[in-house]
Amino acid sequence: MKRWKDRLVRIGKGVTACVAAGALISASGSRSQSGSGPNRSPFTMQYIQTVTNVTRGTSFALDMFWAVRSDGARAFGLAGISPRRRTVVDPVQKIYAHLSDAYRLKSTYDYRNYPVTPRRIPYGAKCYPPGNEFLYVGDDVILGYRAHHYIMKPFPGSSENQESHYWLAPDLGCYKIQHVMYVRDENGAITNVFEEKPAKITKDEPDPALFAVPADYREVRPSEFERALLYGMIQQREGYEGVGRHIIPESTLKGWAIADEKYDNIQKGKIK
Repeated sequence: MKRWKDRLVRIGKGVTACVAAGALISASGSRSQSGSGPNRSPFTMQYIQTVTNVTRGTSFALDMFWAVRSDGARAFGLAGISPRRRTVVDPVQKIYAHLSDAYRLKSTYDYRNYPVTPRRIPYGAKCYPPGNEFLYVGDDVILGYRAHHYIMKPFPGSSENQESHYWLAPDLGCYKIQHVMYVRDENGAITNVFEEKPAKITKDEPDPALFAVPADYREVRPSEFERALLYGMIQQREGYEGVGRHIIPESTLKGWAIADEKYDNIQKGKIK
């Protein structure tokens, strides 16, 4: 049982930077190409996130979803495993919330009392992302949608050679419709592959339940939220004894502490 947890740790180290970049691309996609207004093309995308360790010959996949409303609100998360988790980003209500429907928990960053506005990142021609980190490759068609293909340059100082490919769909508000990342060793051989590929796209207003932030869900700090979901996953695989044996890495605890500090500052009326 230890192997699947070790695999998650290894994967996390290899893909964190590029996943963060993908989140930036997807988050900024809620604006139109001109950056002058909200996305006018609501949709829901079901996609498969796959991580493959080529060296070990192992792989696992997760069912995920992205949902975008016409007012720019977004919801995304895990769709096919329990306990399902989702995140809601609502620029109208100025709420950013992580939710677990199985455990009826929520960790909410509420900005409604502050003059916070959605960040606008204008796109150039062909959905060109902000900055100069991307190289345009060409156009493809994915599930019937035209998509502009970009390669992201490796991050300076990266210990591994990471080659990330993004496909942005202009008919979906320039959202990321597909993402593939290759990690190579010092000899150029591929060691890991991270993929996000769509399975189904519905171009209509999403299910309102995906965006719901129920008032009766218990509000908790981010560390308590993440701990509950982590222990829930371990319990499903290893039982209660597995939870007792599990040691949370120090790096994870530090990350939770940073998230808790931000959460506490917002609750106290101090934004950082």
